[in-house]
Amino acid sequence: MAADTPTNTPIDSSPVILELVDFDMRGLSEPIRYLLQYLKLDFKDTRIRFKGAGADFAENWLEQKYNHSLDFPNLPFFSDEEVKITDSLAIIRHIARKHNLAGETSKDIATIEMVEGAVNDLRWGFFVLVSAPNYSSIVEDYKLTIPARLGELNNFIKSNQYVAGSKITYVDFLVFETLDWFRELSPESFEDSAVENLKAYMSRIEAIAEIRDYRNSDEFKNRPLFSPVAHFGYSKDASFTPIIFSYRNFVAKYPIDVDEYFYSN
Repeated sequence: MAADTPTNTPIDSSPVILELVDFDMRGLSEPIRYLLQYLKLDFKDTRIRFKGAGADFAENWLEQKYNHSLDFPNLPFFSDEEVKITDSLAIIRHIARKHNLAGETSKDIATIEMVEGAVNDLRWGFFVLVSAPNYSSIVEDYKLTIPARLGELNNFIKSNQYVAGSKITYVDFLVFETLDWFRELSPESFEDSAVENLKAYMSRIEAIAEIRDYRNSDEFKNRPLFSPVAHFGYSKDASFTPIIFSYRNFVAKYPIDVDEYFYSN
C-alpha cells in the first residue's frame, strides 16, 4: 500500500494525502508502517538514504532538516490532511485515534499506555546494547538474559489475544516490532519456554493478512534495522565497524560534546 521512495535528494514538497518520512531503515518507523498497512491506507513511504556509514551518514537529512515547516524538526515525520508531526509515538497514536485503534475504554487506554511505556524501555535498552562500544564483548552474555528481560511481558500477554484483549490496537505493532528485534538478535531465545506466550503472540500478528502480505512483499525491508552507529542491525558484513555513537551525529544545530562523559570509562 506504500509508494516507497528512497531518496538522496530533497523531499518532494508537493501535496500528498499521507506521507511517512524517515531514514531508509526499520528503526522507530516500522510499527507505523505496520499500522498503515493493517488499515490498508495508501501512503508515501519516503526513505532518506544514509550518506554512507561514516560520521556524515545523516547529511542527506541534515541538509534539509529545517525546510519542511516542522515545529520540532526530526525524523520520522508524518503528514496527512490534518497534521504534519514528528515523534514516532505521536505519529502512531494520531493514526490509531483516527481509526479507533487506540483503546475504547479508559481501562483499555491505561493498559495500552502502560505496555507502550514498558516496551519503550525495552527498545531503548536494546539500542544501548547495539550502540555500546564494547558490544562484541557483552552481546553473548546479554543474549542469555533475553528470556528474563521479556518475562514480565510474557506473563502479561499470557491468554490475551492482543495487548488490550480481543481487539488489536496500535501498541501491538510496537510490541511485535520490538520483539522482532530481539528475535533477529537471538532466535534461540524464542525457543525458551519462558517466552512461549510471546512466541505465540508474534505468530498471531504475523498471521494477520495485511501484515503477512506486507512482510512477504518487496515493500518490507528487513535491513537495515538501525543506523550506522549500531553494531547489530545495520550491516551483516562481519568486517563492518560502526561509527561511535555521538550526540554530534544528531544535534547538528546545537552541537554538544558529551562523548568523554559517556565513553570515558
